[in-house]
Amino acid sequence: MQRPWRVDDFDAFQERMGFGDTKPPRHKRALLFVDNAGADVVLGMLPLARELLCRGTEVVIVANSLPALNDVTAMELPEIVAEAAKVFYFFIFKLWKNLLKR
Repeated sequence: MQRPWRVDDFDAFQERMGFGDTKPPRHKRALLFVDNAGADVVLGMLPLARELLCRGTEVVIVANSLPALNDVTAMELPEIVAEAAKVFYFFIFKLWKNLLKR
């Protein structure tokens, strides 16, 4: 896809995340809202959460209590994270603890 898009903040995002020659500054906390189907959560939001956790950021993932169409709900989220933790073991120690606080 050709850039720039109508709203194109990718360069700022890339610099803030530290892709390239610069060392990224640490984010203190990230609150990630998941409101799509399970595949978007597993392939999009959980890898982002893992990257932030590896950088020392406290991560909390939240979801709606009721779905709109096929959204992941707050009740389904702990099971999805537990299954992902089998692959991304880093989630077990950091993210699971935050999910249990809800």
